[in-house]
Amino acid sequence: MLSLDSPAWDAIPASPGGTGTLTARLLRNIRDGDESAYDELHHQVCHQFSAGAVAYVAVPHLVEIARSAGRRQQIRPLSIIGTVAAALLAYPESAAPIRDEWRFEFVAANQAALRITHCG
Repeated sequence: MLSLDSPAWDAIPASPGGTGTLTARLLRNIRDGDESAYDELHHQVCHQFSAGAVAYVAVPHLVEIARSAGRRQQIRPLSIIGTVAAALLAYPESAAPIRDEWRFEFVAANQAALRITHCG
């Protein structure tokens, strides 16, 4: 999983037109207990129901957040993960391409999200 302190976030495109730097900061804020960061995070990873490149790197972090949260606190991270998955299925043509170096971890994180919800 890409460290939230990695400078690589600066080169990952985010919606709408920014970089992953804000996404990394929002994930850090959420880990520190700031639930108000979820709305902007959702906007960064899946703007207008289109999965951005940063979504592929953020989803593994969201799974880790959900794993360490109580049931009610799992709703927000899992809903963002679900929205990304639904957007990829419904609008694959508008989704950012997934880089090979992110694919395995992204797929594994989605499988883990299903296990958390007892759906998989």
